[in-house]
Amino acid sequence: MNIGKETQEKKKNIHYGAWIIITILLGATLFLKISSPTGMITKELSYQKEIDQTFTESTTYALAFADSPRLIKISGNLNKQEGGYVKIWLDANNEKKLILDSSLLGESNEITFLDVCEESCSLNKMPVYAQLLIETKDATITLTKLKYQLSKDKNNAPTYTGPSEFNIKSGEQFTFSFPPYWEDKDNDELTYLATSPEDITMEVTQDGFTIFTTEKTQKLIPLTLIASDGIDAVRKNILLRIDKAFETTKVFKTTVDLSLNGAENDNIKKTEIEKGVFDVEIEEIGIISGELNTITLEGLRATETSIDTQIDYVTDERIGSAIFAVENIDVEQTIITVEKTREIDNPGVLRCENYDLTTGFCPLWEQTGIPLVDNGNTYTFTVNHFTAYAVGAASNLTIYDSSDSEAGSNPLPVGINVTFFANFTNASGLSANSTNGACNISFNHTGTFNNAKTMTFNATTQLHQFTRSFNISGGFAFNTSCYANGEVLSAVDGFNVSLICGSKLNLNTNITQSLNRTAGYNYCLGINQNNLIIDCQSNTLEGNHSTNSVGIEHTASLNNITIQHCTIKEWVDGIGTVTVNAFSASNSTFLNNTARNLNGIGIHITGNNNNITQNAINNVSNQGIILITGSSYNTVERSTIQNTSTGLFIGSGSNSQNNTIKNNTFLDNSIGIDLPGTPGAANTTIFHNIFRRSKSMHARDNNGGNYWNGTVGTIGQGNFWDDVITLDIQDANANGWGDRGTEYPYNRTNNGNVTGSVHDQAPQTLLCGDSITTHNIIGTIPTNLSQSTDRACITITDSTALCYSKLYNRNKSRKCNPVYRIK
Repeated sequence: MNIGKETQEKKKNIHYGAWIIITILLGATLFLKISSPTGMITKELSYQKEIDQTFTESTTYALAFADSPRLIKISGNLNKQEGGYVKIWLDANNEKKLILDSSLLGESNEITFLDVCEESCSLNKMPVYAQLLIETKDATITLTKLKYQLSKDKNNAPTYTGPSEFNIKSGEQFTFSFPPYWEDKDNDELTYLATSPEDITMEVTQDGFTIFTTEKTQKLIPLTLIASDGIDAVRKNILLRIDKAFETTKVFKTTVDLSLNGAENDNIKKTEIEKGVFDVEIEEIGIISGELNTITLEGLRATETSIDTQIDYVTDERIGSAIFAVENIDVEQTIITVEKTREIDNPGVLRCENYDLTTGFCPLWEQTGIPLVDNGNTYTFTVNHFTAYAVGAASNLTIYDSSDSEAGSNPLPVGINVTFFANFTNASGLSANSTNGACNISFNHTGTFNNAKTMTFNATTQLHQFTRSFNISGGFAFNTSCYANGEVLSAVDGFNVSLICGSKLNLNTNITQSLNRTAGYNYCLGINQNNLIIDCQSNTLEGNHSTNSVGIEHTASLNNITIQHCTIKEWVDGIGTVTVNAFSASNSTFLNNTARNLNGIGIHITGNNNNITQNAINNVSNQGIILITGSSYNTVERSTIQNTSTGLFIGSGSNSQNNTIKNNTFLDNSIGIDLPGTPGAANTTIFHNIFRRSKSMHARDNNGGNYWNGTVGTIGQGNFWDDVITLDIQDANANGWGDRGTEYPYNRTNNGNVTGSVHDQAPQTLLCGDSITTHNIIGTIPTNLSQSTDRACITITDSTALCYSKLYNRNKSRKCNPVYRIK
């Protein structure tokens, strides 16, 4: 609910990525000549700018402020197709703050939104120049207005002027309007919030709310009211008491009328110190210890002819003294001595703001912190405000969450379980437990506290607690209300949720900035749900090589997920688990990811029907990619794996079968591909791969039953091995794939740099860019070589030459048969 006024300005704009400048001039009154008049622009804190601009494509929208903005909100409407979305960021100083994400506004295709802000609700030290980055996909968005507030040196916070308690008769409704009870000296626009009571119907209106009760409703409802001027937020706890009658059991009661113009009597002594100002002493004999209750009112002023006072006794285990009450009057100070009715631990002065002198009912006793003197049989203290005081046990409510026992400002990662605690105790430290009290908690992200839940009392820790997670970023608040033995305490605190390392993802997520490891978390992103797309948008997830750490992990086996465009570095594993186990996924895609500078494994997968495509893995201590434990029907293609101990490892656990490895490049690895013995890999097809500069061997196959070449059309096609040029492997039909020779096929027996059952019956003979340096040129140049614009396709050295555009060997006594015309 927004109450207040704002000033409007005019904005000029240009489509499709051009700079659209909004200049906000402050200072002297200014008139603008525009197509339709909007009035004067004056220097105020709050502003509203009419936009009425429609966007159908992504664009950049520039802003210029006269002072640093403290918040920015937008309003408008959008229309999106199935799968369409709109996102708007505020971009300043190379830092992006999310203003709007259509996925957070609901599933409807047509949405109207008002004063939306996500990360731009509170801005700090923002520059005067910024941009709106508007991203659209299959959607049209119309921005109707931009609302913002500017910084200023001094701000007067809102002030609550209403009562602390309200009585509601069972069966009646109670309507509360915010504006009459709040003041703001700066005349700022105020935004209001209120907690939502549990098990009570509450209807929110434009400027307030209505509580609906039934004839059977009897309860105390603590509510927290919040008013914010955009800079300061003020909280006020009030109490709603719903009952059929209002009664308090009393042992003794007396009412003393002080007639300012009347004669003094035995228990009232009045001295007029100046005209209309009195010092008054009131005495009442105690009924338990025989001590006097004495009250001295100094500097009393009154406009009435009489003042009602009351010295009362109640059977309430919280109260350890007589109660003194007096009507609201103007007094400099009052010294109160009340009889001690029983001993209590850690006594404190309690105040009842709305004490009923007629019924003796107090809806809520509040702690004061007023100094107290224990005289043995009486207590003495000094106050300067009324209506009722007593001495009792002081209760305490402390709230915090599991991330920081002091509810600090560090953001919480998205999706993690957060436990909220309430420590509700009396002055002696005893907890209000589930038998004599309870605590409720509610949360606010969109403007109103709602869906209050009962917290669970932990008998071991003596704390009330509640656990939940938050799947979106932004600012949140939680309200905790606790009650025991008729006393109610309420507290509100805030926290931020942010997409940082340590987040658990339950929704489709775009990573819009690079992330660094968060202290206390050995992973950057965790995936909790099936059917998700995680797109890092080329941003980096960076760790610090901590033990058992991983860039992306999961909490359970997943299905149909996509991880794409992520750069993962400085962890132990890139994609895996913090327990150094495999990432379990099926029917999933790992696309265009980079894993580098890792102490363990690049991509560690178990599962079926996965596609691992266009990934780059470099400088990894152990394996580049692992497929283990029955991983079948997976495809690894178009990836580059370099500087690892083993480029690709398939095996361990049960057999992994029917996998396809094609169009990959293995460079500078100790072993390019390793297929260990049983159980290991079976029926794996490996072709169109490039193996270069392997330190130990290009490949090992200790299991057998795998295929190191495939068939494309009717042509057998295998892999390129960088030592094939040194072997007598010839291409009889000049199609680029070896098919004869004394060292054909390519395997260990024929001196290939492989071991085990590696057996390539169609090795590729040459690749464009190769350098032929051997004297024994027996090979062919395939037809599908492509020549770059800046260098020759094949470089020939050492006694070889081109003759008549055909390849010959000068060192032979006769010419070699022409092998291929170089084009």
